[in-house]
Amino acid sequence: MKKKSQKDKRKVFLASRRGVIMISTIAVLVLLINLITASYSWFTPQNVNGTGLQYTFDGKPRSENCSFKTYKGTKVTDGDRQEGEYLGQIRYDANETTGNVSVAANSVQYFKTEIVNADTQNASDVSLFIKSMPACTVAVTYPANSVRIVSSTTSDYYIIRNAYVKRKDTADVNGPGLLVVEWFVKTGSSIATINLNNLYLTYN
Repeated sequence: MKKKSQKDKRKVFLASRRGVIMISTIAVLVLLINLITASYSWFTPQNVNGTGLQYTFDGKPRSENCSFKTYKGTKVTDGDRQEGEYLGQIRYDANETTGNVSVAANSVQYFKTEIVNADTQNASDVSLFIKSMPACTVAVTYPANSVRIVSSTTSDYYIIRNAYVKRKDTADVNGPGLLVVEWFVKTGSSIATINLNNLYLTYN
């Protein structure tokens, strides 16, 4: 009888011990959940007047207000030199040249294209193209210094690329917003025709 009583007491003790452990575990879990909830409550989204993100653009747009004219030129020789001119200088026509310009075989034809930016606030970057360039040698003497051979007729051929055009400033003695491009074509054994109406600008 005494043994049975001890066994019953041991069972009661073990049962109560398991209960204490279970209750303690639940208490710890509840405490952890409360701590986690409290810590994340700092990040609860709220609406506050007068605050937020703001983007300010501090760049300057390029000008896309450029125009151009092209003039045909001839080299000054000793026989037709005028006062103030020197031998080898290129004399450009006073009036704009348009339409087709025929270049005889084994000869050189000079051109000057004046690009003018009418924007008084912003400069620009431009490229000068021609829709069709016949077989010839193309050279740019200003503002670049390049010589390229066109072996056959090529579409959308560039004369200059990424050239800087300053903003228009009426006090600029070098020309308000002016970029001068001096270039020439040299033919081989065949005649070449340059259509100046096919020149066009692109903005970079």
